[in-house]
Amino acid sequence: MRHHATHEKPVHTVYFNLQDHSAQSRAHFIKLCFDLLAGHEGELKFILGHRNDDIHREVSDINYDVAMTIVFDSLEHYKAYDQSQRHDRFRDEISKLHCTVRVFDSFSAA
Repeated sequence: MRHHATHEKPVHTVYFNLQDHSAQSRAHFIKLCFDLLAGHEGELKFILGHRNDDIHREVSDINYDVAMTIVFDSLEHYKAYDQSQRHDRFRDEISKLHCTVRVFDSFSAA
């Protein structure tokens, strides 16, 4: 296992593809994310939003409805978030929505 430099921060990026692609469904899902995922201890940045339907580029992946990125202060904070009751409740809630989830975990370079 590699030792991570102290300036590297865990970055948790998730793309959600909802079964219902309507604006109402996206808005409901975004509220659910804010209510259950934002504000965990050690969170440095919480970015959440829906896909930009006004940008049409060949290189753009449009196979999602909502994107979320959370930057944590430490790996320990990320692990605590991942194992928290709020995160477990979020997983339970989204399982009812039958959405596809793609998770990308990384460390910041700066």
